[in-house]
Amino acid sequence: MKTISLIAFSVLLSSVNALAQSSWNMEKIGQLYSGWQSAHDIAITGDYAYAASGEFQVVDISDPENPSEVSYLAGWGLTKDIELIGDSIACIAAYYGGLWIVDITDPENPSMLGQCDTMGVNFYDVAVSGSYAYVTSHNDGLWIIDISDLSSPVIVDSVDVPSAKQVEAAGDYVYVATTIPPWELWVIDVSNPLNAAVTYRLGTGWGAEELVVSGDFLYAATSMFLLEGGLRVVDISNIIPVEVGFFSTLNTSKTVHVCDSIAYLCQSHTLHTVSVADPANMYQIGETEIEPVINAVDATNIYCYLVGGPGGVGVVDISNLSNPDLIDWFGGSNTGWACGVDISQNYAYIANGIREWVNEAAGVLIVNITHPSNPDSVANYPLTQSAYDVAIEQDYAYVANADSGLLVLSVSDPTNPEGISVCSLPGCAVDVEIYGDYAFVAAQDGGLQVVSIADPASPLTAGFLSTTGFTEGIAVHYPYIYIADGYYGGLYIADITDPAAPLYVSSVLTSEYAMDVAIDGNYAYVADGFAGLTVFDVANPAAPIEIGWHETPGYATSVGLLADNHVCLADNWAGLRIFDVTDPTEPELSGYYYTSGTAEGILISDSLAYVAEGSCFAIYSCFDATPVEQDRTIDLPLAYSLMYPYPNPFNPTTVISFSLPVASLVNLDVFDIGGKRVGVGLAPTRQYPPGTHNILFDGTGLASGIYFVRLEIGDFTQTQKLVLMK
Repeated sequence: MKTISLIAFSVLLSSVNALAQSSWNMEKIGQLYSGWQSAHDIAITGDYAYAASGEFQVVDISDPENPSEVSYLAGWGLTKDIELIGDSIACIAAYYGGLWIVDITDPENPSMLGQCDTMGVNFYDVAVSGSYAYVTSHNDGLWIIDISDLSSPVIVDSVDVPSAKQVEAAGDYVYVATTIPPWELWVIDVSNPLNAAVTYRLGTGWGAEELVVSGDFLYAATSMFLLEGGLRVVDISNIIPVEVGFFSTLNTSKTVHVCDSIAYLCQSHTLHTVSVADPANMYQIGETEIEPVINAVDATNIYCYLVGGPGGVGVVDISNLSNPDLIDWFGGSNTGWACGVDISQNYAYIANGIREWVNEAAGVLIVNITHPSNPDSVANYPLTQSAYDVAIEQDYAYVANADSGLLVLSVSDPTNPEGISVCSLPGCAVDVEIYGDYAFVAAQDGGLQVVSIADPASPLTAGFLSTTGFTEGIAVHYPYIYIADGYYGGLYIADITDPAAPLYVSSVLTSEYAMDVAIDGNYAYVADGFAGLTVFDVANPAAPIEIGWHETPGYATSVGLLADNHVCLADNWAGLRIFDVTDPTEPELSGYYYTSGTAEGILISDSLAYVAEGSCFAIYSCFDATPVEQDRTIDLPLAYSLMYPYPNPFNPTTVISFSLPVASLVNLDVFDIGGKRVGVGLAPTRQYPPGTHNILFDGTGLASGIYFVRLEIGDFTQTQKLVLMK
């Protein structure tokens, strides 16, 4: 059990909570689609369904056959699990955002009552009993939080449960399931929440995806590892739990809800209705196939409600248990994952990519933005390959279309886009910029590709430049082009006086992974992955010099220029950041917004930020972003830790993070389920400085399945599970 200095922790949390508001000096003025991401949990009370889908969604289900979203709440975090206290309070495990306490007295206007931020600990699941919330973290076990004062939740104790995932509370006991070998169910006595004690550890051999307590039994939806997946039932009437029943689904079961002796058990695409009247002799009553991926289930009266990918709420009629019938799937978006955006006149053009495991479709979505407060979709051009970026020039849209190369659309009538040509290119096209009669395309391992578009109906490859890294983003500032070139290339500069023959001028490594670049006069502003914003003096393009930086809490993917010496950064899961760069050597944070979706790409026009947010498209006003003083002190971790990878499941890349309280010799490897090393050299064995380090793991050449990442630092070893889904 960990010992916590409550006085010091309370001071830290109060200072963090003061900063944890969802926005500052920025205002959302319009949004197309709600911020539905792949939803993780759903909870029902009365006429409303509450969904954890990255943000907190509220859906009116008073008419189950016509559900409608009525509100949402976004904040610092990524919502994972919801526990309702009556019909007035929602406790939410918000991953890196800690624990949210939300007032839902008025479901159409939910408000944040309190927040417990844990300084880097990721909260995954939550259970509530009495005045305490019990929250799991994959890396840091079980946390016990006093919520008697809803506006000021306080951590009072924790229990070191390795790889804790699911938690459920019943009476004086809390039950925690672990996610990796040895799979166990921990029984923890919380009769005194200030001094929790482990009373028993049941070796199960199965990993629980969901835990539910009903009466004297604990029900576990289990994954397929050493044993078949399905529904496991554990008798918890005594201190020592005993497994008493099993219903097999062969493959992984992801979620379960139990009501009136019926279990609603879900696999990724199947809902089973199972009789659990006799846990030792469970049997299936009926089942139905569901196209969207199912992540969570709840039920009331004659309806069952599902959430999953690509977001939204599914409604299933269960009046006939032997033949459950999906009658509607509300919300979410099947238009793809918004990656890039450009605007022309009164229209925004959104490049949408594919996340195949949630059945998304790629394409170019065209939105009327005449009224920014009410953007309206007018057309969608579907594609089979991801669209990562789009650039508009006159009546044409030039699309960075992944492995397909450069796609040209005629958009003379924005309501009826027409494909007119494609130019195949090596590599994967992810960014495009137009200058004169040329399209410059960032093609990752294909380097910089130059395409002549003198005749848009017949684009021709005109030139190329190989780089040392992955060409991710570009900015033309004639006669030079500036390239964000990933890990090994950093900032690359080339002379394009002759666009057909770009010439290397210079390059300089950045602190992290250079994703995008914007040029303003003599300065280059680089969206530098986990390093945030990095500033270079490029007055002499032959000798660029790093002069400034500002770390961010997310992963910087895109950067745009605002007026009056300000830049706006798309910081992925941490939303938007605005910096005053009047002094480029000391960028100062002057505004932020924790977006509903994941900020991927950004376009600035007239102090408005048009943002491709993955699950949605939104428009923000940046007028009020004024500079403030910033404390550049960085809090060091308190202990060694291998954090839960994000995203997970993933395809094909995920970020593996580890924390060091002191400089240490580190070894980080990934193994398949058979113990074969597949991530050699992931983090070279060397001395790393104290702090949190983020490593990108690419599973492109690996098969779908279960993998394990292991961190070794001297005698310290920690393992996390990875799930690759292609």
